[in-house]
Amino acid sequence: MHIHIRKLLAILAVFAMTLGFAACSASPDGGESTKMKTVQTDKGEVEIPEHPTRIISDYYLGEFLAVDVKPVIASPYALNNPYLKDYVEGIEPMNITSSESTLEQFAEAKPDLIVTITEADYEKYSKIAPTVYIQDGKRPDKETFRYIASLVGKEQAADDYIAKFNDKIESRKQEIQDIVGNQTVSILEVWPRSTTRSSPANRRSRTLSAIRRSRSSKSGRRRSTPWGLTLPEADPFFMTCGG
Repeated sequence: MHIHIRKLLAILAVFAMTLGFAACSASPDGGESTKMKTVQTDKGEVEIPEHPTRIISDYYLGEFLAVDVKPVIASPYALNNPYLKDYVEGIEPMNITSSESTLEQFAEAKPDLIVTITEADYEKYSKIAPTVYIQDGKRPDKETFRYIASLVGKEQAADDYIAKFNDKIESRKQEIQDIVGNQTVSILEVWPRSTTRSSPANRRSRTLSAIRRSRSSKSGRRRSTPWGLTLPEADPFFMTCGG
């Protein structure tokens, strides 16, 4: 009798453990549950999946790709970046026909995380999936990169990438120094419909400053360019191309 009771208790214990494991791995609707974590964002605390797998980003594509994470939807401008062309296969371009078409596309994609630079769309995106708003220019570039990597648990990958980037800077520093010398410089951003001159706070200016301690020109003498811009007469300039 005691043997039968012990066997019954053992069976019940195993059954209870099985239910416990099932409860940990299933959501109320029968699907797998997702472990969540709380992150600090520029909109306060937000709960996001610990390991998101379906990410939408309307801006920070390069940062995700650098840590080997491929969003399901990304900005078409970022997807047209020639430096990313070998890494973007399978990523769907964001539908920018209208706000409504964008929201419809996002909802159909069933993302588990949206990362946006567009504050005006934050509330709309938040109704579709956990959304992280990152204010442009608020942080130094490396800090922004590390922050994005932390959202997807890729902190070590970000550190490794930055280390390689710093090595590349060191290897090219003298080449840039020989070109620029002691002059100040201007950086032009060429986009499909416009060309602008970068400010000293722009990330492209900061990248050049990392290579050489260059300064944005404050010279009074100016010259015109083929793009209708006026630049300091003595400045060399660097061009960057937008998608």
